[in-house]
Amino acid sequence: TLDGFKRKEFRGKLAIAITANFINRRTEEEARVEEISGVAFIFNQSFFKELYHQTGIDLENIVYYKDETHYFVMTAKKHSLLDKGVIIQDFSDPAELLNPKNVNTVKLQDYAREAADFSTKYLMPCLEFAVNHYGKPDVAMFDFTSMFAAENSSRIIVRRNYRLLMGIVGDSLLEPFWPSGSGCARGFLSGMDAAYAIKLFSNPNNSLLSVLSQRESIYRLLAQTTPENLNQNHSSYTLDPITRYPNLNRQSVLPYQVFLVINLKN
Repeated sequence: TLDGFKRKEFRGKLAIAITANFINRRTEEEARVEEISGVAFIFNQSFFKELYHQTGIDLENIVYYKDETHYFVMTAKKHSLLDKGVIIQDFSDPAELLNPKNVNTVKLQDYAREAADFSTKYLMPCLEFAVNHYGKPDVAMFDFTSMFAAENSSRIIVRRNYRLLMGIVGDSLLEPFWPSGSGCARGFLSGMDAAYAIKLFSNPNNSLLSVLSQRESIYRLLAQTTPENLNQNHSSYTLDPITRYPNLNRQSVLPYQVFLVINLKN
């Protein structure tokens, strides 16, 4: 992130993600395989119990999309990764646990392929990993136990006697809860919100504190956005945030609050 933007950390229980891309040869067999838009344990317990019973793979959720590749993404439970030899040694610290030296990459590939085979009912018997930009099989495992959010979305600085508006968007502003698939949508929303702040900033009739306070008011809504509480008429979206957020309160952060924060930081 940019200098001057402090971050808050939110830690949850250990969450381990695995992503895998397989070559899509576009055969008739592959075309018949149905995508999985998102299956979570709580909604289909029999599927996950059978997966664990047959393979020893224990997942919390799995998603499968078909495009240039066959793309699988899943959240795996630590005990099954240890049992299957993917993780060599148990550590309480996620960084140590998922250190590349503590991961058997061959077993990781087997784990991902086995989960993909089972979830697609073994209808693609020749799954072969696509190659990533390192020239290696495109499978990865990472920790998303911690999520970060910026304390503030914008600030104004002075350089060479000019006032400059700084703003951050996307994951730098608000890191999404990875399985929810919210990162892309909120990234676009934050980009439009930042553009609106630039529009306000460019108007000399607006005070700098009011520009910052309105931007922070809009930012407070971002983490709460869902498809249900956004304006459903996407074609009507403009830079004005009211076209996106029906419950927008532009004054949830007031100019004097921004003024106090600036003084406290200085």
